[in-house]
Amino acid sequence: MWVAPEHAVSDPEQLRRLVRDHPFATLHSAGPVGQLASHLPIVMDPDGPAPGEAVTTRLVGHMAKANEHWRAMPAGTPVLAIFTGPQAYVTPTWYGPGPSAPTWDYTAVHLHGRITLIDDPAEALRIIGVTIAALEGGREPAWDPAPSADFHRKLVAGIRAFHIEVGRHEAIFKLSGNKPREVQRAVRDALAASATGGDRDLAAFMERELPLP
Repeated sequence: MWVAPEHAVSDPEQLRRLVRDHPFATLHSAGPVGQLASHLPIVMDPDGPAPGEAVTTRLVGHMAKANEHWRAMPAGTPVLAIFTGPQAYVTPTWYGPGPSAPTWDYTAVHLHGRITLIDDPAEALRIIGVTIAALEGGREPAWDPAPSADFHRKLVAGIRAFHIEVGRHEAIFKLSGNKPREVQRAVRDALAASATGGDRDLAAFMERELPLP
């Protein structure tokens, strides 16, 4: 992914927040059968090695066995997990006078790594539990999976769970960062006042991740 310097972000905590808050990812691989992609919930593994300055060291997830994608990813296959956050069209009417052009502001984190398919039912069940905990986190009330434990054990036979050991990342927060601060504020405020939910989501993201004086 190409990232212009003015849109680059390197703070691991900012990137972790995007991955955590937007866990529906695109898993991409390439091999003898060509380019393949699956859209899946993928989460950071709380039991993986401590990430230090990395975004995360391990991702976990699962796909249906009926999805042939897993057959094209033997152990060690390089994969790319793409997490996309808020995004919105930006009209030049928010910039003020002067020559300009429309653009699209967006946020994304690319995590590159190598995949391992899980054959151990107990580990696959743990991954289901980790995924549920990540997706239910912060909900009030959160769903209690305990009464469904037997059902989940039966589900394991129909999935292929996986680990992704993350080696490197790329990230972009394209938030009108090539514009003066007053223009960024105008864009944020216009997005916040929009009737479109995605616009307001991006405004809230800018408010949190790009404090503007």
